[in-house]
Amino acid sequence: MKIVENNGYVQQLESPPPSPDPRQSSPTEDEVKTTKRRKKLSDKQLAALAKGRARVQENKIKRQQSRQAEARQQQKNTEFINAGLKASREAKDIKKKLKAYEPSVSKEKEIRSKLQKKKQNQMKIKSWQSLREETLEKCESVEDFDELSTHLDTITEEEIIDESLLTNKLNKIFDNYKK
Repeated sequence: MKIVENNGYVQQLESPPPSPDPRQSSPTEDEVKTTKRRKKLSDKQLAALAKGRARVQENKIKRQQSRQAEARQQQKNTEFINAGLKASREAKDIKKKLKAYEPSVSKEKEIRSKLQKKKQNQMKIKSWQSLREETLEKCESVEDFDELSTHLDTITEEEIIDESLLTNKLNKIFDNYKK
């Protein structure tokens, strides 16, 4: 490296690293650096410089710590969110299990209601049979008995179970007798 002094400025010519290529030319103007000579700093200036460098280092450490704190906070937030998602997934799983259990409960209720309805229908049929026997016993002649019996035999179980159908059917039968 070549140093040339020019009116208080130092010019340094950078010498290129030795290369095996002989075609390399001498340094160009771009490679010439112009620098000013440095003055020696006083103790006070050196102390201020050290103090400034210490402040820069402190600020660097503070920024690094704040980034780490933000990263920890972000990690806590993601853990909290993940825990919430996990809890919601568990709640959904529980709801699914309850829904899977629910049909069996509803089936039981349905079966119970069908059995109760069947029991009520059987009671209606029994009461209808007893009422039918009573009315047939009141008949005065065998012909009246046979005629009323044939009319009452046309009544089905469905009509007995549904009271409105039964009353309509009985009204039609009694209309024939009123004439």
